[in-house]
Formats: sequence, C-alpha cells, structure tokens
Amino acid sequence: MESRGLPKLTIRATPAPNLTMEQLMNNKSSSHYADASKHVGGLLFLCRGTRGSISFVINLLGRFVADWTTTCDMILEHLFGYIWGSLDITLSNYVDRRDRDLMNLSILVDSDHGGCPRTARSTSGGIAILNGP
Repeated sequence: MESRGLPKLTIRATPAPNLTMEQLMNNKSSSHYADASKHVGGLLFLCRGTRGSISFVINLLGRFVADWTTTCDMILEHLFGYIWGSLDITLSNYVDRRDRDLMNLSILVDSDHGGCPRTARSTSGGIAILNGP
C-alpha cells in the first residue's frame, strides 16, 4: 500500500475504535471532506452487499459526511485497517434441499427521525434472520 502513496494501515480487530459520544462530538474540522463522501459511499455499498459487520460504523460516519472532523478521519482509518485485516472473513450458509420448506426468512427494518445528537440526522438499519432446523 505504501508504494501507491497511501499510509500503511494498522490491522485492527474491530470495525471501530472505542470512543465516547463526547469524543466524537467535540472535534476540529478536517480537510478531507471531499474524499469522505466517496469513501463512505463506497463502504455503504460494501456493507450492504458483503460486510454486515461494518454497518454500524458506516452509518455513524454517514451522519458526519457534511461536517467531517479529525475524529471521523481516525474512525475511517481504523475501519480500513479492520477491513484490510479481515479480508478472509466470510459469511456463508448452506441449506440442504430437504430443509428448504422448513426455512423461514424474516427481514426487520427500523429508523429514527433526527436521532443523532450532533447533526440531527436520521439513522436506519435492518436485519435479516434465517430460521430453520
């Protein structure tokens, strides 16, 4: 990665650093605002398709795209370190043909209106549950 002019990523075990809401809300503006929306948009697509483990931190960063801070920079770098260090982690499932009629898929979604205390932006989320033998 360094050969492309990018900083060397530190491999992380979790998608987000351990921060309090106060640490997140009290911070300086960052000069990386233009790149932030591109990165967050790409990661939103990634999390919807294949990486559900990053959905919370991506939704959190999505609230701050218009008001990007240095803490957001740190969280995004941490997240990229997590993704880089967990490329071999997959989510897979196998259902035997004989059990297909016994399977039940439940999809639940939720959102709030203006739930972020700093930006007053809404947050949405969802879960898919596969129940069966």
